[in-house]
Amino acid sequence: MQGNNIVKEAMTLSDVTQKDLQKLLNLKSQSSISTMLKSDMRISTFVKLLNVLDCELVVQHKSDDKKWEVTNE
Repeated sequence: MQGNNIVKEAMTLSDVTQKDLQKLLNLKSQSSISTMLKSDMRISTFVKLLNVLDCELVVQHKSDDKKWEVTNE
């Protein structure tokens, strides 16, 4: 599943609108959120959106139990 679709599903689960995201991220316009959700976004943008939706990005090795959480820090 593409990142923008994951964010859209997380928004639905969290009952968060594009306008809500715009306010949470202190962006000037809702159209900037719309643009993000229509395109292939950078990982840093993806993680930032996931963070405000109370989600996280985890990478898991396919043949091992090793996992890493991706953060913006």
